[in-house]
Amino acid sequence: MSTIEECRKRAQWYLDRLNALMELIGRHPDFLPPAEKAKAQAMMRELKERFAEDCEVSKSVRRCEQMTAEEADFYNAVVKASTCIQARSNTDPISSNWHGELYSCHIDIAHYLRHGLGMAEEETDP
Repeated sequence: MSTIEECRKRAQWYLDRLNALMELIGRHPDFLPPAEKAKAQAMMRELKERFAEDCEVSKSVRRCEQMTAEEADFYNAVVKASTCIQARSNTDPISSNWHGELYSCHIDIAHYLRHGLGMAEEETDP
């Protein structure tokens, strides 16, 4: 990944998944039916796996030395966002307060998209 657009696409993927998961959980604030609970757990697993993959990339010293500023901003946002999700994917989404953790994570990724390095460069283009 090396362009602003690629970084933004990856960040947008995270936002889309976070929004979908928060919407699913929000439909039933008191109790999630078994089928929707299983779907939410699968979505959380996928999200956490992607975070883990991207966080591993950010830990590689050699890889970090080769990163563009856009990539560094993206991976910093991903690492920060990933720390917001402490709930295990096999727990109950309602009683484990997934929504609060997902919302915090969403804020970090959305902030990157709005205020990342690429946004400042784009705003100066005619």
